[in-house]
Amino acid sequence: MDGNDAAREQKCHLSPLFRFPKPPLITDSMPEASKRKAMEKSTKAVLEKMLPEGTNYTILHHAAKSHYGLQIVDYCNWSIFRKWERSDNEHYDIIEPAIRSEFEIFLTGKTRYY
Repeated sequence: MDGNDAAREQKCHLSPLFRFPKPPLITDSMPEASKRKAMEKSTKAVLEKMLPEGTNYTILHHAAKSHYGLQIVDYCNWSIFRKWERSDNEHYDIIEPAIRSEFEIFLTGKTRYY
């Protein structure tokens, strides 16, 4: 791992996956091309701010129903949602040992989204 890789991992707090030359970012497929392009454009804009300059990645679109990785992410997000929105920790308790950090994303901002 060179200095760039170490800085990238520290800055993003991402998995060692970003040690690969061009790691994939896998999203659920969207049937409408215009929505897919809009989502991809906004994802790239966010990643540009988060990742060190020159970071290469590939965006892939897979159907969540057929991609185990997306199903795992969906389950984890759902479990965290249930914990915060309904005080239901049943599923959260299962995944808690694997959670690295957790924070309320809208807690400190001033922008109203809804």
